[in-house]
Amino acid sequence: MRAYFCSFSFCFIVDKLESLLYYITKDKRKKAKTMTYPKLISWSYRTGRGLFTSKNDKDFVLLYYVKNEETEAKIKQLGYIPSTPFGPDYPFVTVDKEWGNTQRARSYGKIEKQYQKQYPDLQDKYLCKAPSEGEDLIDFIYTELSDYAPSLLRNYQKYFWSKYHIKKEAFDDKEFISKLLTHKQKTYDDARIDEYQEKALPEFLNAVKHYNKKLFYKLSKFDEVQSLDEKLSHVGHTVKVHTLKPSKVSLLKYFMPFGMNESYYWNGEKIIITFDDKSSKEYNLNTLYFTPNDDYIVRVVEEDSVTPITEFVSTK
Repeated sequence: MRAYFCSFSFCFIVDKLESLLYYITKDKRKKAKTMTYPKLISWSYRTGRGLFTSKNDKDFVLLYYVKNEETEAKIKQLGYIPSTPFGPDYPFVTVDKEWGNTQRARSYGKIEKQYQKQYPDLQDKYLCKAPSEGEDLIDFIYTELSDYAPSLLRNYQKYFWSKYHIKKEAFDDKEFISKLLTHKQKTYDDARIDEYQEKALPEFLNAVKHYNKKLFYKLSKFDEVQSLDEKLSHVGHTVKVHTLKPSKVSLLKYFMPFGMNESYYWNGEKIIITFDDKSSKEYNLNTLYFTPNDDYIVRVVEEDSVTPITEFVSTK
């Protein structure tokens, strides 16, 4: 995949896959400069077969490029390429398609082997996936709030890169924040709840609390967020301990002798029991620990220990 840019005395060749820039003079071809971006970060092979395909359909390779170093670092952190069901949905990611051959051809499948030989470490390195609600995507916050409040998208188009990407600069606009926090769905009877205020907005704020504490702090200055945050607190809720970040926890059942004073800390692998000075001297113990099963349940003690993947469990 090369592009040629020629003048009277020399010619530049851009090799997009190798990310290299060459130039040709009368004498020989010389490497002029290494082009870092756009950079190929992943590729995927497609057979061309499907429910509505025919033997005349070709196989192909999808090539995913990032436009800058910051985007590459973010995708590495995420572990996936932000996408919709139709492909990458991120302003700094592009996708190219290189066609192979039909199933009838003897060279069918050759294109996959070609790329496996050339870029063995990049095959399916990053798959396409929809971001989580509230995900921090460099200059944008991913949210599906506009599904419940289309007027936000309609009235503040300048703050939306797409339907699901709000520019971070929007959160410097107090009017926009106020509209976002106070929007109410029109309900035509009392039987239908306002899903925006009861479901979508709390989920968004809860996610932002985990993904972008700086932004949540800015939002928390508004009365509506302070009121919602009290309702959203997870302290005291029961969860699977393996889905928490390392933190203090509380057990549902205490198995130490009555009268001992101890605290419990989940370190990501074990629950560590630490005794106070009095209990330590009386029982000649400092710490104990145990490894909880995958479905072991505890109570949340620290709000920051909860993450978007924390599994809540009802004990009723």
